[in-house]
Amino acid sequence: MDSKKNGVTTNEVPKKDFLSKESINLPNSARKIKSFVIEYQNLDGSIDRKILKLDKDIDWHFPILISQDVENKDEIKEENKKSTEKYIKVNDSLAFSIEKNSFEIFTKDTLLREFALTDPMKIVCDFQKNTQFNSKSYKLQFLPFKEVIIGNHTDFYRFVIELDGQYRYKISKTDYGYKINVE
Repeated sequence: MDSKKNGVTTNEVPKKDFLSKESINLPNSARKIKSFVIEYQNLDGSIDRKILKLDKDIDWHFPILISQDVENKDEIKEENKKSTEKYIKVNDSLAFSIEKNSFEIFTKDTLLREFALTDPMKIVCDFQKNTQFNSKSYKLQFLPFKEVIIGNHTDFYRFVIELDGQYRYKISKTDYGYKINVE
């Protein structure tokens, strides 16, 4: 059974095959393109459709092309290269850094729990409290990370990391704290 066709997800890490450019030739009787339908698979494996109403004249001699805007993608990468790493010290025992699709929390405290919220996508991490500080918020210019809110609670403190879209993420323990990778 093909998981791409039925929307089933697995624990396999899929090899990414990005769209660059595809074409379709229409029959010699075609004169107008009425609409364009694209069927896509969401992060959760479900299948959806978008319909673009066109109602435009066409010349059947030339193929219809579909491509992803690779030029803008390169511009975004270039912009991120200018500022690929950011380090913020919250206090003497707590800091975080951002590099591309990684968010690293520097702490000696233990991760109590982690979970995700959607719409907008947020990763929430609660840590055992061994530090004292005022709650803080940081607006970020490092996509996919948009904002970080660090809240001080009675028995724990919380990192809420807002992302610019839906992502899979993995949290791993490091020598200096915890690392969150998003894809």
